[in-house]
Amino acid sequence: MQMQVLGINYFVLMKFFLNHKKFFIVTFLLLAFYFPSFSQCDFSGSISVSASGFESGLGYTQEYILVNDVSDEILAINTTGIFSSLADGNYRIYAINYLGSRPTEIAVSSDWANFVANVSSYCVDYIGPYSGSAVTFCEQICLGTDLTVSTSGYTSGGNYVQKYVVVNSSGNIVATNTSGTFSGLAVGDYTVYAVNTDDATVKTEIDDLGAWSDISSASGCLDILGLKYVNVAAGPSATFTVIENCGSNEFNIEVDVSSLGISSSVNIIDDTPTTYESAVGTGTYTLTGFASGSTQTIVVEDASNSSCNDSESGLTFTCSSADIQICTGTNLVVSTSGFEAGGGFEQKYIVVNSSGNIVATNTTGTFSGLTSGEYDVYAVNTDNATLQTEIEDLGAWSDVSSSSECFDMLGPKTLDVQDCLILPISLLFFNCSLNNKIVEISWVTTTEINNDFFTVERSKNGIDFEFLIKSMGAGNSNTEIHYSEVDENPYSGTSYYRLIQTDYSGLHSTSNIVSVNLEHNSENLGLDISNVELYPNPVNDMLNLKYNFNSDYGNVRILIFDVYGKALSEQKTTSLFGVNENNINTSNFAGGVYFIKLISKNQLVVKRFVKQ
Repeated sequence: MQMQVLGINYFVLMKFFLNHKKFFIVTFLLLAFYFPSFSQCDFSGSISVSASGFESGLGYTQEYILVNDVSDEILAINTTGIFSSLADGNYRIYAINYLGSRPTEIAVSSDWANFVANVSSYCVDYIGPYSGSAVTFCEQICLGTDLTVSTSGYTSGGNYVQKYVVVNSSGNIVATNTSGTFSGLAVGDYTVYAVNTDDATVKTEIDDLGAWSDISSASGCLDILGLKYVNVAAGPSATFTVIENCGSNEFNIEVDVSSLGISSSVNIIDDTPTTYESAVGTGTYTLTGFASGSTQTIVVEDASNSSCNDSESGLTFTCSSADIQICTGTNLVVSTSGFEAGGGFEQKYIVVNSSGNIVATNTTGTFSGLTSGEYDVYAVNTDNATLQTEIEDLGAWSDVSSSSECFDMLGPKTLDVQDCLILPISLLFFNCSLNNKIVEISWVTTTEINNDFFTVERSKNGIDFEFLIKSMGAGNSNTEIHYSEVDENPYSGTSYYRLIQTDYSGLHSTSNIVSVNLEHNSENLGLDISNVELYPNPVNDMLNLKYNFNSDYGNVRILIFDVYGKALSEQKTTSLFGVNENNINTSNFAGGVYFIKLISKNQLVVKRFVKQ
């Protein structure tokens, strides 16, 4: 079996110097390859070659000739030996030395074989070819796109196994399989090889995902084809924010294109599809006119490569037709004036449910304890005792509205009572640290709503958790509260901890996981999001959100809630490893306390801010 390294065969041929009646050996030296910057990945490259041992002196000229290995066409001639902007393919390169004028057969677009057939007519020497059977430079794919490679011509049968191997820029094997299709490659630069071997040791070394040098320098029987350069790069990145426009019974979508990634420009498209914006750069674009209640998908697409895009589906907003909207647990307050007063006249406010029954009435206009649902609210003024009794009996509204008795009525005002999400706690931090073989566990809340208790759980592997400690919550609080517990008998090695919060209804939320090693300091495990900062806080208009994203790539949902848990805005951003920043416009928010929630694949973070 012939060893083929990097898919390149080298030939050093003996040539002759004809008209001077001399015969000698010259050497052909491949100096270097130059490949394009991975950050640009032009899909082209340069090859540099040189030759030595030629006759020198007055009148001699040395040139290099690039030949298409398939068509035998001369593609380029120069004196430097550097050929740039080559596409993937097979080529031959020759070095030629001649006295006087260049042979007429040596010309761009001419046939190399024609020169070889007439070489004896000239005072010329040439050497080569260098055969580049794998002149493959760079393939660039978008993050999230599968890489697919293939090859053929290997020995098959027996114990031979063909493996495709992906090697990162550090020289380590990160993936291998027999199919040639790879998913989930992170942003970065890679080289891809195909290896064929029947050597059990080599097979094991490949599967162990060790250093590529262990394979390429192996003494076992193997063939290597490659290398193929691959750059995985992030495509465009955008955040999508729904903005209500209920005055027109519509909503708008704000698209903030924060990064073009590898794209030169992007198209912004809805799912009709209608291109709202074509070939645009970074910046904020507002799409308008979406009907209330409709659901939209917006795509930010690479203008030249539709496989590279960012998108968000399920973008919707429904404008309520109700005159009044409140959350359950919130008082309804209504008022009116202009009714006749005095004598036996009594003004009553009446709440009627969707079944047409009176569920509440009083003279103040303030109602508490209404359950979720739709209602009509009326004001009735009457001095008729029978009618007043029918109202107090909370019967059918039709008995009042159709009465022949004397009364005045205003309304209805439509009312929508919703079960709003109330954020149970705002957790400032959860931390575990080692102190003389004891793990000290601490956490701080800045607000608590209907918070019953906390549970600290512990695990040996970060997956299977068990109960450790229960700590009672504060119920309701809007001040900073510090909690602390200890684990006097942590596991040998590493112990993993998490905090579970449970409210009075039995619902619970889970913190991030923190690990402590008996011989090391604590460290975060599997945290997508860390070091979240909000500033300025309090804020007048623009709120800056800054956080570290600890994975290579992922989506983070950013939601803002008021103190009643009502969602005011939601957007999705594509986060890359390192520091990520977002700007949030709060100019339309009323003064008060708000909560911002960041949700990733495996984590939820809630922070509190104040709008002045």
